[in-house]
Amino acid sequence: MADNHFNSRWLLGQKLTLDRAIWAADSKTLPPLPEQSGVELNMPPMNGAEWLALFQKGAAESVGGAASFPQHITLRTPMLSLGNQQWNNLSIVSQPTANGTLVEAQGAWKSTPR
Repeated sequence: MADNHFNSRWLLGQKLTLDRAIWAADSKTLPPLPEQSGVELNMPPMNGAEWLALFQKGAAESVGGAASFPQHITLRTPMLSLGNQQWNNLSIVSQPTANGTLVEAQGAWKSTPR
C-alpha cells in the first residue's frame, strides 16, 4: 500500500531552522533526507489547479521570524497538466544565487488537443 511520507531535520538555535526535508507521494517507505540543505517535494501527478495551490500563501508565512526555511527547493512530478500542455517527468529546481534566484526546469511536454 503506497502512502505519503515526510522526513525532516530541524536545527535548534536562535531560530528554529528546517535544515532539510523530503516529501514523497506514493511511497512505501520513509525517504532518506537530501544530502544537502534544502527541501525535495516528490509529488503525484497534478493538474493546473493543484500546481497553483502549491504557491498560495500558507502556514509558513504565518510563522514569521520564528523559523527559517531552506532556499534550495526541488519539486518533481511524473505529470503536470497545465494550459493544454502535459509535462512528463517534470523537475523544477530553485536555488539562491548572488544575483537572486535561479530556477531550472526539465521535463518532456506535449500539447493536448482542446
